[in-house]
Amino acid sequence: MSSQKINHKFYIDLRPVKPDYDIIARALENDFEGVDEILADNPRAINSQRPRTGITALMAAAGGGLSAMVDHLLSKPGIDTEIRDGFGKTAMEHGRHFPNIVGSIMSSRHPNMKWKEPRLGPVPD
Repeated sequence: MSSQKINHKFYIDLRPVKPDYDIIARALENDFEGVDEILADNPRAINSQRPRTGITALMAAAGGGLSAMVDHLLSKPGIDTEIRDGFGKTAMEHGRHFPNIVGSIMSSRHPNMKWKEPRLGPVPD
């Protein structure tokens, strides 16, 4: 019986690797299950940014007017609404044309305040 030593340096792992920012594509496709699947594997992916633009899943969903996806992302632990992209914009600035999205983001930032009008800001109950 011959004993062979295997040199593992020459073996390559060919399993597909999903970058953390793949969550952005799932968010833009309104793929709730895909987002949850990625977060189950890597909870830190919630705030992943595209390398060149700095866009997050929350920014992409907000800018695309995907209010249900924005609410879904905001419900996830660790979501950061203050991250800025490569141009200095936050998710709220990406969603500024959609009052319901601005309201959702503001409500998540200030949970003890009721959002009345996007241009007026949060008001106490």
